[in-house]
Amino acid sequence: MAYLLGEKVEDVMCNTTKGVTGLYDYIGDSWCCLFSHPGDYTPVGTTELGEMARLAPQFDSRGTKVIALSCDHLANHQGWIQDVKAATGFDVNFPIIADPGRDTAAQLKMIKMEHRGADTRGLPRTVRAVLIIGPDKKVKASMQYPLSVGVNFFEILRLLDALQVSSAESVHTPVNWVKSQDVIVSPDMPTDAALEKPTFQQGLRIIDLPSRKEYLRITPDPTTAADEEEEAAAEA
Repeated sequence: MAYLLGEKVEDVMCNTTKGVTGLYDYIGDSWCCLFSHPGDYTPVGTTELGEMARLAPQFDSRGTKVIALSCDHLANHQGWIQDVKAATGFDVNFPIIADPGRDTAAQLKMIKMEHRGADTRGLPRTVRAVLIIGPDKKVKASMQYPLSVGVNFFEILRLLDALQVSSAESVHTPVNWVKSQDVIVSPDMPTDAALEKPTFQQGLRIIDLPSRKEYLRITPDPTTAADEEEEAAAEA
């Protein structure tokens, strides 16, 4: 069974291409994107590693560490990394967990029952999965994909932006939201309190609805204003 939202991930010891580390030590006070593959030298996984390598600076700018997991040996990981570079043109500089015995995958709840006996040794394969883990080591988002479908890392970045803005401020994000677009004031915050909140001073619009209920309250993305203030201070 996969992790539930809000559940704390286990602090597993990871043997990776960058050395041995505890998962908590690796995450530290950062956010983390942990994603898994069914095995090395897989075509979809090769494209995923290359794309994540290309987008790594985007994750870095969001204070997010990246770590992958594949059910194979370190030596195979190193060879696969060379294939990824040849196929995509990008170096994989984030760690890949080696898990030939599936112990780490089992601890991280990344094994599906229907994948048991899937490889030549009769061992189960991991699902193609993504976990977004917060600095508190709790699962903020969890996604699983069929083996035939690659991850859309642009959506992962969008999701990460939404999670970070909602964790920093009392806001929710509407359908198809991307960073810098307007957000929705959380239903848990009374309108009077929202009007007094400094981060909502850019403007708060209450949508007039037939029900006459004031539950759809729109405000500019407060993190965009904070980013602009930081840039202005840096230029001063």
